[in-house]
Amino acid sequence: SNEFHSLMKVHQEVSSATSVAPSPVTPSALTLAHMVAYDLEGCDSPESQELFDLITSPHVDAVISSHDRVANKEYPIQSVAMETSGGRIDEKPVQFVRIEKRTDPLGATVKRAKDGSTSI
Repeated sequence: SNEFHSLMKVHQEVSSATSVAPSPVTPSALTLAHMVAYDLEGCDSPESQELFDLITSPHVDAVISSHDRVANKEYPIQSVAMETSGGRIDEKPVQFVRIEKRTDPLGATVKRAKDGSTSI
């Protein structure tokens, strides 16, 4: 379809524009955030206190820590395979299906049988 070809063209343009992977400025943004928080401890302005509270919050700490792990590629790469009820490994556990109906509401039920087959 024309929509699909347009999306593929956009994808190709974005892929070619971002062919060089970005690299982190520092290997530990968390350490940098802790250093900034340490420097902000003696400040009395409301903005400084607000920034200190933000940087030292556990949620921001977790986000920055996650950023560091992803930026430094410190995550395991795992292959996921699903076992069907018959004991065999299903190599394609996820299938994408697109169904369009322009005039009426569309309802679909997807069932997986005990033998591993799928029906709509």
